[in-house]
Amino acid sequence: MHERTERAVARILFVFCCALPTFLILSAILYRSTPWHQNAVLAKFSQQLGRELGLIVKMQQCQQVAPGKYILHSVKLIDPETESHLGSIRRIDYLQQDDHLGIVLHQPELQSAGLQRTWHLIHDRLISSAQHTVVPIYVTAQDLTIRSKLGALPLAEVTAKITPEENGIRLVASAGHPDKSGEPLIQAELFRDRSDDQPRTELTLSTVGTALPCAAIADHANWVHKLGPDAEFLGTLRCKQTDDAWKIDLSGARIQNMHLSYLTDELAHRVTGTATLELHQFTLLPGQSIDASGIIHASGVRFEAPLAHSLDQLLGLQIDASRWEQNPGGIECRLAAMHFEIADERLQLTGICDRFREGLQPNVILFGAGTALAMTPESSIRSDRVTAVLSPPSRMLNRWNQVLLPTAPRVQLSTAPSASIRGVRPR
Repeated sequence: MHERTERAVARILFVFCCALPTFLILSAILYRSTPWHQNAVLAKFSQQLGRELGLIVKMQQCQQVAPGKYILHSVKLIDPETESHLGSIRRIDYLQQDDHLGIVLHQPELQSAGLQRTWHLIHDRLISSAQHTVVPIYVTAQDLTIRSKLGALPLAEVTAKITPEENGIRLVASAGHPDKSGEPLIQAELFRDRSDDQPRTELTLSTVGTALPCAAIADHANWVHKLGPDAEFLGTLRCKQTDDAWKIDLSGARIQNMHLSYLTDELAHRVTGTATLELHQFTLLPGQSIDASGIIHASGVRFEAPLAHSLDQLLGLQIDASRWEQNPGGIECRLAAMHFEIADERLQLTGICDRFREGLQPNVILFGAGTALAMTPESSIRSDRVTAVLSPPSRMLNRWNQVLLPTAPRVQLSTAPSASIRGVRPR
């Protein structure tokens, strides 16, 4: 070959095999470092993630540090319908492998009002969708905080494992105590049973012997506001999905430090004091049955004469209403305690102040001024008389009617266990 031809061929090979690839690589590197490319990747990833979650997802930065591994910075979750802020996460480490999926959340913060969306994300979009649970999923949340207008619930470390099984999907999660390292604060298990033609979900949530502030979920469940800012829940919640609703079991649970002034704020008769509710037995199937028994005891209880008359006439309490007529501002009862049991359409109330104070006779339900102020009758009463005592009707009273009255109407319930309780028929 002629020397001039060889040089021309060499130049062409250099251009196409060396210079041009180098130029293209450098151009690609430079383009990837430009804000246009970063914004395009960020928008695409945010849109894809939002479509999977059913939310609006915004983030400041998205880095792919290795094949299948991403780091997301300053992530915000927004409700697509109301555009309300649901939560934020300082950083997310995402790792996808052939045999598992790993997610680490750094300092996530959830709003109590957005817990309903969180439930739908976990239940409806995750464990109820077979395509999302092909491989095990491991999630760790460091320093999780649930916030509401009344308070916050900090959780040191939350771990969750979602495992596909032969007959369904199982999620096992736990949350650590913020002040006691290594000690669990909450344990939860969620199982999606696919063994039958109609898949069903079972949920178990336990506080592991530690009282949790109810205020943390006050924005999610409005009725929690009625318990007051200091109310605490201790025990286990069990929910099982049925054809029409969720069967709820709170047997053995306790709600303490309830403020009666908040509970009766919308009612005609205002009561003050601090109470504790202990549920020995409580199973509820909305629209069909309620089976409940337990005790309520309170201190510093004060109410006025009209309520004393109602307790006498409607509940049959042996109460001296004249004491309240002589004290227009009401009488303070140092102790109020009763055992209750709902069976069929009847409610049995039994005063148990003698369990908390020695020297009192049985059936005393109110104690104050050094003497028994009221005693319960031996016979049971109709459940609807409890709500009749609190007349005239109000929104809150209607909620009580929906639980206690056997003739309350039924409505379709949502897929969440916290759906409104309507039409409960005692058994």
